Amino acid sequence: MGQTSETPKERAYLTFINTMRADLFDEWHKQGIEPDAVARAANRIAADVSWEKGITAAFVMLALCDHLGCQLNNEGQFRLIAVIRGLYDGAHETMKQVKIDA
Repeated sequence: MGQTSETPKERAYLTFINTMRADLFDEWHKQGIEPDAVARAANRIAADVSWEKGITAAFVMLALCDHLGCQLNNEGQFRLIAVIRGLYDGAHETMKQVKIDA
């Protein structure tokens, strides 16, 4: 979410987002949607702030390195984060162009 709990404002924001996520999880789960799918969707609420701050891209880079069993120096980390961010930005722009007919 790109927020910490260091200030009252940040704690209030985190509380609001987490409460909203939990409420949506309950609502969607009651509608019969699989818990794993509901959790994934609910956890993406307000994730755009983390992407904008570069936090999520850094976590994706760390997770990828962990899965591959590799360690990168600072330059390698920076470059991989840039690639991840580029993929995200490209997908984000493409999704803006998608029109879904109801």
